[in-house]
Amino acid sequence: KWDAVAKECKDISFTGQPILIGTTTVEKSDMLGELLKEYQLPYQILNAKPENVKREAEIVAQAGKRNSITIATNMAGRGTDII
Repeated sequence: KWDAVAKECKDISFTGQPILIGTTTVEKSDMLGELLKEYQLPYQILNAKPENVKREAEIVAQAGKRNSITIATNMAGRGTDII
């Protein structure tokens, strides 16, 4: 299932369309991030890990930019608009 998501991200990335992927757990977002890394796709992870909290609003705001891939765990980034 996750490999298919990563392959779809690779295909969509050629068009420049921004991609937002929702996951149910931090572990799933990290695992998907590792898969995207194998496909050499740049991405941002938005989850409840302390290292991401300070950048939360920035990550969400940039999620709509061309060629961006954002992986978001449920409830992360609440209260911030995507540009």
